[in-house]
Amino acid sequence: MPQDSVVFEDIRQECDALIRQVCTKMFRGKEYNQTNVATWISQANEGIIKLLREHNGSFKYLVNTIVLQKKQNESGEDQPNVIDMAAECYWNQSTDGELTVQWEENAQMSVIVTLFACAL
Repeated sequence: MPQDSVVFEDIRQECDALIRQVCTKMFRGKEYNQTNVATWISQANEGIIKLLREHNGSFKYLVNTIVLQKKQNESGEDQPNVIDMAAECYWNQSTDGELTVQWEENAQMSVIVTLFACAL
C-alpha cells in the first residue's frame, strides 16, 4: 500500500462528527412531515457527501439515510422503532470502511445514516 494512501479507520471519527453536524442542521427542531421527509433526506445526503469530499477527497462515498417517525402509545410514552438492517460489501478491508450513525436529537424522528467509503 502506498505511503500516502488514506485508511478509513483514520478518518472514522471525523466522518461521524460531520454526519452528526449535517443531521443537526437538517433535522433539529423539525416536526415529522411525511410530505417533506424525502426532500430532507436528499438534502442531508447531498450535504454529507459535500462535507466529506471537502474534508477528504480520497474516497468514493455512498450515503444511505433512513428517517423513522417516533410514535407514542396511549399513555404518552415513546414506542420503540424497530428496524433490522444489514449491509455487506466486497472491498479492500485495509483501506475502505463503513459507519452507521444513529441521530436521536429530535423528539419526533430518528435518523439513521450509513456511510460506505471506498479508497480511490
